[in-house]
Amino acid sequence: MLDKLSLTIQRVPDYEYLRIHGDLTVDEYRTQIYKDMYMLEKAVVLCRPHKFSEETNMTIPYTKVDLNPKNFGCYEYMESYLRIIFDAPDLMPSEFNVSRIDLAVDTEDFPIQHVLAVIRVNKIRSDTFSFYKGTLYAGSNPKIRIYEKVKEIKARLKKGFLNQAEVIRGLRFRLDQKK
Repeated sequence: MLDKLSLTIQRVPDYEYLRIHGDLTVDEYRTQIYKDMYMLEKAVVLCRPHKFSEETNMTIPYTKVDLNPKNFGCYEYMESYLRIIFDAPDLMPSEFNVSRIDLAVDTEDFPIQHVLAVIRVNKIRSDTFSFYKGTLYAGSNPKIRIYEKVKEIKARLKKGFLNQAEVIRGLRFRLDQKK
């Protein structure tokens, strides 16, 4: 199943909608590519590239939207949510570029080491494979990442990036999917 979808677009989002419905974090020190990050209920909207020179920033898509398709009942609902973010009833899906897709696959009782031992990815050069802290990365654009989600969730809980309610909601969703 799709676990995360990152979309980029040159359109400017509806700032009024974002101010009302989102929590704004501003990057004042140019540590991130985008200056503004709005946390919405079902998406994270990043906009106003500012990390590099003005000339370079002009080549970066103005807005990036990170969302999880499982948070939407159907594709049409996700599409209408994007139209609301941009206040653009005429917004076409083809205007977006997909910059990242995370696929989630449950392999219970199947250690990640076994996956890594037999992995073969077509059209990705072997010199682009790297292994860091138990995670395998392959390719450059798009990049493939193989890791143990349970370990990531535990680490995010420990660091305070997730709360227990979010974890329980995710577990309930997994159980519902198995029924």
